[in-house]
Amino acid sequence: SLAGVGVTLTWQPASLWQQAANLMLIVGLPVAFGGVGALIVTRRPQNRIGWLLLLPALVSGPLEAAVRYAAVQPDRLPDSLLLLIAWLSSWGWLFLILPLSLTLLLFPTGQPPSARWNWLVPATWLWAGLFIGLVSLLREIRLNVGALDMPLVSRPNPWGVLDDPI
Repeated sequence: SLAGVGVTLTWQPASLWQQAANLMLIVGLPVAFGGVGALIVTRRPQNRIGWLLLLPALVSGPLEAAVRYAAVQPDRLPDSLLLLIAWLSSWGWLFLILPLSLTLLLFPTGQPPSARWNWLVPATWLWAGLFIGLVSLLREIRLNVGALDMPLVSRPNPWGVLDDPI
């Protein structure tokens, strides 16, 4: 998380508001989700909501730091590592959206409201897996740095067979 803050501050984004938003993404998100998730996990380890809230907290900080470093210094990284970071950044937002959507389903007990909702949990994970599979088949993988005013870094995907629809 702190490495991402350092990269963001040295890059000098376009405005102070944009810099504040970037810091909230890098620091605020992991702290908020991690704090609530850790509180739930320490009190009720069997409740899945705590573990779901810990997922974006543990993943978003290191991923954002790696993405921002790769965007600023792409020539210092080996192509294989840059490709891995770009691939992770292209679907890394799932680490936030997926736990949030499952939290809405599993709130407040950590279980679906009734037995007929049980199919939705594996279906959500299956949807995420299909999305990751499709992203993995794009011919070109771009480093997704969000709303930052950073140069576009892209690399050809060695396994890509699909054209980017955007």
